Amino acid sequence: MEEELLIKITSTIEQITHKKVDKFDMNANIRDQLALDSMQMVQFFSLLEMEMDKELPLSLMNAQTANEFVCLLKRE
Repeated sequence: MEEELLIKITSTIEQITHKKVDKFDMNANIRDQLALDSMQMVQFFSLLEMEMDKELPLSLMNAQTANEFVCLLKRE
């Protein structure tokens, strides 16, 4: 499941940034690593909900790294 989730996260980020995500550090800050502004983070969250076909808890928006995001999502 984790690999599938990472593919969805990467695909969603590529849609928002219009850039290919070749290297992604799972432990780095998502916003800093990808230079996402707050609107892009909201868009990322919204698109990921659509991609996963479920409502995600707002607490996920506080995740700083991809690893943290995945861990929180697995708990849901």
